[in-house]
Amino acid sequence: GVAFTPPAGVHTFTYSVTNIANCSSTDAVVINVDAAPIANAGVDVAVCDGETVTFNGTGGTSPTWTGPVTVTDGTPVVLPIGVHIFDLTITGSNGCTDTDAIQVTVNAFPTAIATDNGDATITASTNANYQWIDCGTGLAISGATSQTFTVTANGTYAVIESNGSCSDTSDCVIIDYMKVSEISLDVISLYPNPTRDNVTVTMSSASASIEIIDAQGKLLRATQVVNGDKIDLSTYETGMYIFRVKTENGTSIFRVSKN
Repeated sequence: GVAFTPPAGVHTFTYSVTNIANCSSTDAVVINVDAAPIANAGVDVAVCDGETVTFNGTGGTSPTWTGPVTVTDGTPVVLPIGVHIFDLTITGSNGCTDTDAIQVTVNAFPTAIATDNGDATITASTNANYQWIDCGTGLAISGATSQTFTVTANGTYAVIESNGSCSDTSDCVIIDYMKVSEISLDVISLYPNPTRDNVTVTMSSASASIEIIDAQGKLLRATQVVNGDKIDLSTYETGMYIFRVKTENGTSIFRVSKN
């Protein structure tokens, strides 16, 4: 009366009974346990919306798939966005069956939007990951992986946004207003340029905010200064840096060479 699971193979079980007169009798039964097939639906899959998925079941004959969408083994199919579970049932040569499951996740594409802020910065719509590219070359801009990109030269720029699984590229943004204002040079001065250590700021305004940006467009530092303040560049690597100086009269862009 107690169920058990014998291993695969041919087994002979003998049953014995004894009555009150101590007489006994035996009988035998042969149980043939066929080996079960092992269904393999494959590893879980994650794709982007519109991409095809091909189901390939192994482990036996007559693979049958059941799930939220009708699919055929070996035939590519496009699934809707969401998480889908499919069960594979296969049949062994002895008629025994086995079942395995696979999860298919279909992710939506993000919508990448790049907006020119009018101050030599471009901001991307919110997503998990960002990579800014130069539309003129089609190449990624090294280090430009923040939501806001600081432009250092005129050109066309776009952002590749990823939600962790799928990505989208924004339209290119044209930046054609990057130049040093001659009017601003009359009231703001950064010297010496080139420099080895410090840059002195002189200006007619009471104060200004300064952003220091490297050649890849990465914001390195933001600080407030007054007339005559020195900015220490001694720890910076040799190269060209953009200084964006903002006063109540507007914004000026300077290029400072660090030797």
